[in-house]
Amino acid sequence: MDNFSISATKNTPSVIYSSTEKLLAITGKSYPEDARTFYLKVTDQVNQIPNLSALKIKFDFEYLSSSSVACILQFLKDIKIQHSSCLIKLEMLHDLGDDDMISVGDNFSQLSGFSLELLPR
Repeated sequence: MDNFSISATKNTPSVIYSSTEKLLAITGKSYPEDARTFYLKVTDQVNQIPNLSALKIKFDFEYLSSSSVACILQFLKDIKIQHSSCLIKLEMLHDLGDDDMISVGDNFSQLSGFSLELLPR
């Protein structure tokens, strides 16, 4: 599968996958009306990538709702099952002093088992 993208809307983030970089970037505001449906689309796209051996998932959120957090955790668990031999790493961008976003990143890492790099903006 080649690159794919989902355009940002007023309340959903942009999602961009680069096959050459093996990078999935999720950027912007995430408070969709139906977070489950939105993140299932992302899961479906990632699960269509054949022979995925490595993937970096970069989160850069301006705002993240609690329902989005729950759906992203499910997304991470689903791709861990689908791509069990893939080396997956997480990056979480955050503002300096944004302890909430740091905590979310830590939770993503702990609950998924993926390594995490916290990157201040």
